[in-house]
Amino acid sequence: MSHAGRSLLFSGEILTPEQIIAAYDSVTHEDVVALAQEIFRWDQVSLSAVGQVRTAEAYRALVLEA
Repeated sequence: MSHAGRSLLFSGEILTPEQIIAAYDSVTHEDVVALAQEIFRWDQVSLSAVGQVRTAEAYRALVLEA
């Protein structure tokens, strides 16, 4: 019921589980990259990793190149 109430308050409708899954499935890699580029301040990013890792440039390329 909390899902139904929250959905009704925020969107004015109650989505079915199938609609929610379809919305999740419609998100693309490009959508995620575009949002990350909008949200994060890349001039202030730091990276910490443990184990076998790539170079910082390799990780940066994953995020900055769509």
